Amino acid sequence: MGGFATFICEHLAATPEQVWFSNPPEEDDKWPDAWCGACEALFLEYGEWNELNQSKREIVAICHHCYEELRSKEKATVQ
Repeated sequence: MGGFATFICEHLAATPEQVWFSNPPEEDDKWPDAWCGACEALFLEYGEWNELNQSKREIVAICHHCYEELRSKEKATVQ
């Protein structure tokens, strides 16, 4: 079976053992784009992804099988 493309930041691709930030999975987007805490800080600084903060991070395209494998290593958020 082929894979569906999804996107994560370079930091999650290199070190998936951290907290992942993303929209919740939905029926039409089971593998939502995800980013790390450092990229989340950039997002919060500008309140959105735009040309000012997108140039400060690298996005990696991976298949949904790799996404699931990497995300299974995610650290839970501290409550």
